Amino acid sequence: MARTVRAALLQAEWTGDKETMIEKHERYAREAAKQGAKVMCFQELFYGPYFCQVQDPQYYSYTEKIPGGRSPRRPAWC
Repeated sequence: MARTVRAALLQAEWTGDKETMIEKHERYAREAAKQGAKVMCFQELFYGPYFCQVQDPQYYSYTEKIPGGRSPRRPAWC
């Protein structure tokens, strides 16, 4: 029997800081779940500027350890 899995894709404009980007993506994930999405796909480097466009050492601090980083330990988004 065929099974349909609804997915949502998101590519969003950078807000200028990591925390508001994470909050923005959490809102979109919740909305997608309300519309039936079971899988949510974010762009790579979703909470910071794309490093090929903005090569500034100030953003090196955005990196996180896996496992143990702050973002992977956030509460479930959906």
